[in-house]
Amino acid sequence: MANSRLRVIDSGATEAGSSGFEAYLRCPKEYQLQRIRGVMPVPRLHAPSAALLIGTFFHAARAAWVAYDRSSANGEKWRSAGAAAAEKHIRDGEDPAAVSQALTFSTDLFEQYVRWATLRPAWQPVVVEGKLGPAPFVLDDPRPLWRTARLDLVAKLPSLPGLWWSEAKTTSSEPSAVVEQYTLHTQILWGLALWRTAPQGEARHGPLRGVQLDIAQKGYGGRAAKFSRHIITVPPAALDWFVRDIRRHLRAANRMTPTSAAIRNPASCTRFHGRHRVACPYRPLCALGSLGVHRYTVGEEMKGIKWWT
Repeated sequence: MANSRLRVIDSGATEAGSSGFEAYLRCPKEYQLQRIRGVMPVPRLHAPSAALLIGTFFHAARAAWVAYDRSSANGEKWRSAGAAAAEKHIRDGEDPAAVSQALTFSTDLFEQYVRWATLRPAWQPVVVEGKLGPAPFVLDDPRPLWRTARLDLVAKLPSLPGLWWSEAKTTSSEPSAVVEQYTLHTQILWGLALWRTAPQGEARHGPLRGVQLDIAQKGYGGRAAKFSRHIITVPPAALDWFVRDIRRHLRAANRMTPTSAAIRNPASCTRFHGRHRVACPYRPLCALGSLGVHRYTVGEEMKGIKWWT
């Protein structure tokens, strides 16, 4: 199993993964401001999303638990992984009190998850926090179209044939809503497509049959947390159209320059984050133009253009 050198920094998004490119799919102007022009909101000490922190710490703990701790009584490795992830967020300027509160909640939630998962048939892990790529979606594609992904866990499931990609999701919603969200979701399609072509994927381990979601429904207000396991499969035809379309989007994004015209998508000026709507971080700039520049930082190389337009 590829876990002997697993570290907290191995968790999370990769440098050319789906989460970074989703900005382009949401709104090309957002992608241009963030990725091409390097426009960033002014750094400040802030209270991050509790839901995001809880999910991040839960994710780090699960990776360490699967890799090291499944036979451990006290969970030393997974507790250390969650704490290290929290320390990183504090170093990055996030509110220590909010981070600490989220870590406490996440630790309690993961303790409950361990008790639940231990009663289920055990996975046979093949890859933990496995990075794919850089690799093309189609084998003869040029290097600018190559991308990366990270899969939480690839394992054999006792009750199902073949290999499965296992992901954990924390939520305040009903599990059925999470399954709906991730059916034909960019993250799922992106990861399955790259597994077919990346040397770290199918060529080394064999094909993936689909995705297994472990969903942790957080308990608030005295309610107990609930856990459930779900299977998502993607028909080959759906994966084929995703590959065709994402390559078209990648080519368009690669042609974008700091001064090229980029389309705005007003439908994405707010988007759901969990159960709440949040604003795009660049909405003040799109709304106010030059009057909103004080809220952002930009590199010296952009000072010669109207980067706020």
